[in-house]
Amino acid sequence: MDSKPAPAKSDAAMPARRPALDLAAQTASTSYKCMLPPEVLGEALRTGVMPAGFEPHIGSLLDEAPLSLLGRVAAQISAAAALSVEQVWANMQELAAQLQITREINVPAMLKDQQARDSAEVAIGQRSARSLWVVQPGDLDGYTFTPPLTSEHDKPGEEW
Repeated sequence: MDSKPAPAKSDAAMPARRPALDLAAQTASTSYKCMLPPEVLGEALRTGVMPAGFEPHIGSLLDEAPLSLLGRVAAQISAAAALSVEQVWANMQELAAQLQITREINVPAMLKDQQARDSAEVAIGQRSARSLWVVQPGDLDGYTFTPPLTSEHDKPGEEW
């Protein structure tokens, strides 16, 4: 019996990850019959102008989507539109204010700085926009992660 190791999967064999803007548009449309086109969402986040007829979609996205998704969207728009990440976040905040959303839509300064560096590297061709999906070494420095008290991984007498 010949046992051969399974061939390694190349990047070409891996399915491409969906752009953050597409994922955000789908997330915004989950509860609605009409789909928010990614292009319309992108234009709204680039300009801060509410698209007519899509107010509920934008509201759902800004009120309920994880900030990590909004951060990836901000980085993608920034890289594609030569717009600062800070401006994209400000446009999100403006749209949220128009919809009277009380959730704070912001990102820690440390992450904003990283997003600005990422966008600059993509703009000059040092990195691919696809690489923005990856957490880089040092991205989480300064953060503390605490498991819930009922975590299955937290056993008395054992340290992380």
